Formats: sequence, structure tokens, C-alpha cells
Amino acid sequence: MLRRQAVVRRIDPWSVLKLSLIFYFFLLLVGMLGFAVIWGIISRLGGIDQALALLEALNFQVQLNMGNIARALFLVGVLQVILLSGVNVFLAFLYNLVADLLGGLKITLAEEEKVRESRAVEPQPGAGEARAPSAPSGGLQRPPAGGNGGGATKSTRRLQ
Repeated sequence: MLRRQAVVRRIDPWSVLKLSLIFYFFLLLVGMLGFAVIWGIISRLGGIDQALALLEALNFQVQLNMGNIARALFLVGVLQVILLSGVNVFLAFLYNLVADLLGGLKITLAEEEKVRESRAVEPQPGAGEARAPSAPSGGLQRPPAGGNGGGATKSTRRLQ
């Protein structure tokens, strides 16, 4: 197993802000969708009407409008997106300050042998060695490395 160590010395606050806004906004959308589904299920089962009848029996006059409730939840969710994204950016700044003092976060990355072997690159033949023919890749082939410094010769310009 191949192990490498890396140190996270700085986290870009702008990247944290962008990622946080996207993450929390999609979390808000999932929450709104969940609210709509649960409201629809409870409404079809008659739970809303039963709750309103119970409150009316206790002398409470309540009107529920799904649109108003969803709008209020969305506004609270948008405020939460802004607040939590701000907290994440503050934590990124705080991490950068602490990392300057203490040296950052050390991470050990490990790669298994099986993965390394499958990614092994074939050695490139030298300038004087002949290349073995390979399967054509869309009709385009690269000239051998170390040939004439990148310029095309008559043999490589020839069309087949």
C-alpha cells in the first residue's frame, strides 16, 4: 500500500461560500419538497381537517393555508441558507488563522496495490527504438517521442 502525506494549509473562503450556498440551497429545496409531500399526504388522509375541528372544539379559530405556510418556510429557509453559509465562511477564516499558527491539517492518503497496478503506464521507447504497432485510436497517431523536436516529417505527414 502506497502512502503519501499532504497538509491542508489554507481553505479558500470564496470557495467555501460558493459551495455552502449551493449545498444549503439544495437542502432547502429538498426540505420544501418534503414539506409539500407530507402536507399532501396528511391533507388527503383528512388530518388537517381533523386538527382544525379539534382546535375549533377548543374555541381556537385557526385558518391554515398551505401557500402562506410554504412561503413562510421558504423565507425562513433562505435566512438559514445565508446564516449557515456565513458561519461556514467564518470557520474557513478561523481555520486559516489557526493553520498559520499550527501548520495545518495533516492527511495521509493511501493507494492500494491493485489500483496502482491497473494505472501503470507503459514505458515510452527511446529515440532510436522502434515502436510496436498499436491499435488505431480514431485514425490519429502520435509520432514517437524524441523524434525531430516536434516538427513533422514527410513520413508522418503521409495520409493513409
